[in-house]
Amino acid sequence: MATIRDVAELAEVSVATVSRVLNNNGDVSEEKTKRVQQAAKKLGYTIAHPSSSKRITVMALLPNSVKDFYDDIIKGIQEVTKREGFDLIIGVCNNNRFVEAEHIEKLVDGSVSAIILFGSFLRSEEIEDLNKKYNVAVCCECIEGASVLSVVIDMRQAAYDAVTHLIKKGHKNIGLISTVTRAWSTIEKEKGYRRALLDNGLEYKEEYIFFGDFDNKSGLFSLGYFDSLETPPTAIFAVSDNLALGAIKAAINKGLNIGEDIAIIGFDDTILCSLYNPSISSVTQPRYEIGKTVMEKLAENINGSARCTDTIYLPHKLTLRKSSGD
Repeated sequence: MATIRDVAELAEVSVATVSRVLNNNGDVSEEKTKRVQQAAKKLGYTIAHPSSSKRITVMALLPNSVKDFYDDIIKGIQEVTKREGFDLIIGVCNNNRFVEAEHIEKLVDGSVSAIILFGSFLRSEEIEDLNKKYNVAVCCECIEGASVLSVVIDMRQAAYDAVTHLIKKGHKNIGLISTVTRAWSTIEKEKGYRRALLDNGLEYKEEYIFFGDFDNKSGLFSLGYFDSLETPPTAIFAVSDNLALGAIKAAINKGLNIGEDIAIIGFDDTILCSLYNPSISSVTQPRYEIGKTVMEKLAENINGSARCTDTIYLPHKLTLRKSSGD
């Protein structure tokens, strides 16, 4: 007896496309529709109860509700889920491992068909095991040691580019605002910062690194710490825009001229970077393309046309504005 996958293979389309054509659900090109109909007829395949067929539901599980950063990624994911005829739900774990576990349990009980993680509290072996049984992808982060579909930018190279730009502008004492949260992306940025200094003949000094949280307050406090050093930095690279903004606010409160007395570069290029005065230089992530790419690859995994567990790197760029003196 023919299956829907047989029809998909004969028509050279995805299983989801076959489902949409035979259920008259979703926008499918005339050419693909004709191929599906011909393949179904040739194989004698029909959907006996189309009204009861289970739709594929994908969950995007966000660590928090920071709208500025995630909006464009979600839009990219939505473009593909709409095209594939999937349902999309958004979960937020509020940086809580127990809330994350409750959401992930929806994979196990069949409430959702696939999940996109934006980082995770799970160990690499747990992610690996989960991915063997279900459809899992990781977005904007990597899980070290886990063979799972991941879509990111090269965080190390991006940080390297930002710090190298500050060095080329003549800065020799460059501070780094990092976080106590040891995410893969944060560690990679620290490695890029260090490599940029060493490659340009500058000394790497532990005291030039401030560790805080991801909020504005940590950025504010960092400047007080840097000022306590015998030779304060004349430039700062922050691992997030929020941290950069906090440092800029603190510098303004001290009466410093941003971009002249001190140069600051953030990371992610959220909307506040172009709206804030002075505008903030930042590393730009192609957030829409990240969302679109991770969902396209995940859809291929769901449909069974491929089983991608690669880490896919998309290009970043350095967007320069007033805060770095550009």
